[in-house]
Amino acid sequence: MADSNLGGYERIKNAWQANGTKAKLRFALVPFEDIELSKRRSYLVKGLIPHQGLIVAWGPPKCGKSFWAFDVAMHVALGLNYRGHRVQQGAVLYVAAEGASGQGGRIAAWRSRTPPLTGRPPWS
Repeated sequence: MADSNLGGYERIKNAWQANGTKAKLRFALVPFEDIELSKRRSYLVKGLIPHQGLIVAWGPPKCGKSFWAFDVAMHVALGLNYRGHRVQQGAVLYVAAEGASGQGGRIAAWRSRTPPLTGRPPWS
């Protein structure tokens, strides 16, 4: 079969083999026909935030998006269940890019509604 008739996967595989390359790829090449929908779900916050993926917090101004993001981030950082949803504890990087001047108020509000922490948070 002529190389021009091969799919992208086969062309790359053949090129690597022809060059005698033994280097390990940084990612696995998966032929299109072998890709299947995964029935396994992995969440940071069960049913709300996937372990891998992207979420968007959208809403009108001043509706609580920044507080929600901070609240969820704290629950993930501390491994606390979030409003009845199981949480997988993990590292969090919270960047207050918008509304940073109000971050102190969000932290004070969060502290007033959350049981006191025992010991120091994992980032201090």
